[in-house]
Amino acid sequence: MISLKQWIHHNLDMLQELVILIMDWVNRTPEIGCDYDIATFKSKLYRWIYKSYVLQQREGFNPYDPELYEYFSMKFSEDIIDMFLQCKEMSRSYNSTLFHKSGDVALDIEQCLFTYLLIEDPYNDEYDYDEENNIYNNIDES
Repeated sequence: MISLKQWIHHNLDMLQELVILIMDWVNRTPEIGCDYDIATFKSKLYRWIYKSYVLQQREGFNPYDPELYEYFSMKFSEDIIDMFLQCKEMSRSYNSTLFHKSGDVALDIEQCLFTYLLIEDPYNDEYDYDEENNIYNNIDES
């Protein structure tokens, strides 16, 4: 089996295009941010792809916040599926079988992105909280 280092070296152009595709999506999506500097993000993404799609070693995914993952999945799964399909086409243009094996689905990319990106908490009702404090302050003042 090809090592991670050899695989990255052999597929570097394609992998860099994939990162550009993902980072363009992140930059266009205000609720998403990158949790790492770009070099660290690339390294983590490359390892995840290598393990999930090249070695076909998929571990049980346990999101750090199941409710946030459900929100992320429901809100962004269509975008992620579109990106996955673009990645398949990109892979094909490089004469690669990456993303073309039986069992290769967008879910692995979705789980990877959830793990390595920052997702704005949709339940952060900071405005409502301040409004409640203001109401309590007004009641206390009377």
